[in-house]
Amino acid sequence: MEPVTVTFTGRLEAFLEPLAAGQDGGRAAWQEAVALPTAASRWDRLLCEEALPLQLLPHQRRAVLQVLGPLEGRAILADEVGLGKTVEALLVARELMERGLAQTLLALVPAGLVGQWLWEAQRVGVPLERPGGTRSWSRAPRLITTLERARRPEVRELLTQRSWDVVVVDEAHRLQNPATLSFRLVDGLQKKYLLLLTATPMQNELRELYHLVTLLRPGHFHTLASFRRYFMLDRREPRNLPLLRERLREVMVRTTRREAALELPPRRVRVERLAPNEAEAHLLAQALAAAREAAAALPQGKGRLALVTLLKQAASSPASLAQSLERLSRRGGMLGRERAARLLAWCRQVPVSTKLEAAVRLLQEPEPALVFTEFRGTQVALAQRLRQEGWEPLLLHGGMGSREREAVLRAFARGEGRVLVATDAGSVGHNLQFCRRVINVDLPWNPMRLEQRIGRVHRYGQLRPVEVVHLVLQGSLEESILRLLMEKLNLFERVVGELELILGDAGLNVEAELAQVLAGPEPPEAVLARVGERITQAARRYEAARRRLGWLDLAEGGRP
Repeated sequence: MEPVTVTFTGRLEAFLEPLAAGQDGGRAAWQEAVALPTAASRWDRLLCEEALPLQLLPHQRRAVLQVLGPLEGRAILADEVGLGKTVEALLVARELMERGLAQTLLALVPAGLVGQWLWEAQRVGVPLERPGGTRSWSRAPRLITTLERARRPEVRELLTQRSWDVVVVDEAHRLQNPATLSFRLVDGLQKKYLLLLTATPMQNELRELYHLVTLLRPGHFHTLASFRRYFMLDRREPRNLPLLRERLREVMVRTTRREAALELPPRRVRVERLAPNEAEAHLLAQALAAAREAAAALPQGKGRLALVTLLKQAASSPASLAQSLERLSRRGGMLGRERAARLLAWCRQVPVSTKLEAAVRLLQEPEPALVFTEFRGTQVALAQRLRQEGWEPLLLHGGMGSREREAVLRAFARGEGRVLVATDAGSVGHNLQFCRRVINVDLPWNPMRLEQRIGRVHRYGQLRPVEVVHLVLQGSLEESILRLLMEKLNLFERVVGELELILGDAGLNVEAELAQVLAGPEPPEAVLARVGERITQAARRYEAARRRLGWLDLAEGGRP
């Protein structure tokens, strides 16, 4: 008889304590104390669930147990966008660690989602570390980084020399081509368990699906030639669907929003286009002219993003722009002391901020509200204005420690402050669904960050319609960008997560695009028109891919 390896999960006391008291520990306590990973039937419950500070949705629990049991820890998590694939992947890792089956973890995620991943990982109890020097790349047990950074030769060498228990790749559709550095990197990692997260396991052709599955389980579909023969009518149309679905169930978990029955209350978005006063209009025009003049004197690619930030501050509030200009008028920098001093003088001639007055007007309603701004200068100015009205707003910003931020959020939840004014530090990781009003004093030009703001209140657990108000100055670049995103991207009608896929496909960075043309003769509106066309094309590709995935219903009998 061959020996059986038993792994203790850390809950052995549940079995030993009754024995010490002279009682029978019982079969149930023994089964909870150990993990027998070779028996799929042992994965009938999650040992870590009782200690979690979040409530799992039924489809999430089902997905995690399926990955741990029948799929043996190697799976494509292909839930539709917005259903919590990040939490599912982290829970798989947490449960494997809880049972003593894993210790090391490498997460490869998009740069824009690193912060969200870190927060979710902390919440689930699998803290991740951003690597610094060679020592952390070589020895840290749980790392998070981007595919772009991991592909660098010196980093790739360090990562592939180690053995990893769990490797997680978000946006795994970027691995659909075996000729890419990303595919070869993940393929070359020494790994026991592998989780590939993507809402679009096939974007254009069925062979992309074949390559993704082959990366996960080499030989699962045999050769590409046999896959074509048995499962492809043409590049995009599958054949032998029942058999193909059966084979995919062995490597993939996919839940649709229909199956999850996850319906949120409606989101009502209103844009208030405000006419700037004469001094504000002049300031906006002078800021744009000064930025273009300064950009023309800078080397290609040097300092222009900082000039774009100044334009965003001008659209936010004179107080925010003045904060930067005071520093630049003393130290110089990309704008130059003379230009900075001239603009600062114009800032000080603005008698009142139209946006801040509009925010005060909207906040007259007694219901709690979450107010967002990108800049501390605007936050401070709005707080001062609200205090003049006799209110004491709560403030949340990136300069606060985690304990201080949590204290502010608890006070807001208890109703100790009717208004929470937050910078974008409050747009990631905090669940504020007890509030239903969001006012954006200014707009981040990255649509993902805008969606993150709204997502703090418009999320699972919200029971009431959500009201969102955007304050925009007429004639500003901010107004042009908002019009672009609303018309080309259907920004506020998209499901959370769709934006990421579309913008990633388009390679879109609005700030970087504008930074490159500040010094040229082309007006910003022409640049935005080109960006809009790229968004349109990327959105069409996404919608086509989503339609092509209509056959990918892996639920038995077509139901969850």
